Amino acid sequence: MVPRHVTAGLAMFASLGACSFAPIELDGLQCPCAAGWSCVDDVCVENGGADLDLGAPPDLGRRDGGTVDAGPVGVDDGGPPADGGTDVGVDAGSDAGLPSVCATSTAFFCDGFEGGVVPPWAGVRTTNGATFTDDGMPFRGERSAHAITSAPSSRAHVEASLGGRTGVTLYAKTWLYVPTASEHEVLSFLLIGHDADPDYPLVALQSVPGSSQVYVGMPFGRPGAGGSGEPVPRDRWVCATLSIETGTDTPRLHATIDGNVVADETFSGPVVPEADFGMAGIEFTNAGTPSAELFIDEVEFGTEPLTCP
Repeated sequence: MVPRHVTAGLAMFASLGACSFAPIELDGLQCPCAAGWSCVDDVCVENGGADLDLGAPPDLGRRDGGTVDAGPVGVDDGGPPADGGTDVGVDAGSDAGLPSVCATSTAFFCDGFEGGVVPPWAGVRTTNGATFTDDGMPFRGERSAHAITSAPSSRAHVEASLGGRTGVTLYAKTWLYVPTASEHEVLSFLLIGHDADPDYPLVALQSVPGSSQVYVGMPFGRPGAGGSGEPVPRDRWVCATLSIETGTDTPRLHATIDGNVVADETFSGPVVPEADFGMAGIEFTNAGTPSAELFIDEVEFGTEPLTCP
């Protein structure tokens, strides 16, 4: 893959039934578990216990108090039993184990990293010791991509060929998980661009200190307007979308993160004349960023609207 210098970041920053027998110690038994207990790493743990859901993949979030009955242990109130399955609650937003959305997607490009990184991606780029692997905790399916940088101005991302599409609206969508440990200042994670040296007209969805934005490349060189400025949530999966009209002098830019509008602006002048490439991952970090980390999954590019749940 031909390296590109993208200027985006430089400009911006079970409960148990009661009985008369002596209690049986269930903690630590191998799965499957009794009602009121959950299977964690093949070991039974009582729901609500201190050892349940402490931040290890694939959940990573707080206890979600989902379908498990919250009543007192030892009293069967006839409520629904624990499902014993993968936690698909709202704490981390993960539907791990469910099929990838790519089997039913209308997008011309879709990948959940179930078969590795390349193909279908055209290439992987890492700089300054950064890593990009396909063994991350999944949002859907069995895998996701995991990108880590440990030096300023670093990259760890994949690139897709968008075929030079023009005269259409190009839509992009991804699920991402940014851990609290990611110390980034400016981080571009989803991008659509035109392969024209040296400026590379582009739109890049970014996480910046206390906010989120879309950086619009040359000749504009500024963030897109019309957004709420909400920051990218941490420690849970969120959905992000990005779209730009191509081949027009009055293109509309639109982007969302976790249901919040990040940008919604119509420009006077072309922004991305042709959609040549799309990027996902840590596409860019600026010189003030000591390190960055994120997971991405279910990445789509298409010419029909791609919306989040």
